[in-house]
Amino acid sequence: MVVKTECRSGGQHAVQFYGHDEELAGSGPAAVRTFGFSRDAPAAARHFAVVALHRWGIADLADDVALVVTELAANAIRHAQSGFRVILS
Repeated sequence: MVVKTECRSGGQHAVQFYGHDEELAGSGPAAVRTFGFSRDAPAAARHFAVVALHRWGIADLADDVALVVTELAANAIRHAQSGFRVILS
């Protein structure tokens, strides 16, 4: 599982890898969504990620991915003061 957020201001981004290298190289499902600069964006991003994992049949990863997505999204809002994009693959 690759969880990535891209900051829309300054082109900065943060990447968190979860899983083994061979899992990351696969061409499995992917989901992308852009979130605006909003106090509610981290919760919306977490919900988006968890729903995607359930849809893909890998809900056992939901707690860990929810934590990572929420933290990275909150960092984009708080520190970069920017909207962001979540890319799950």
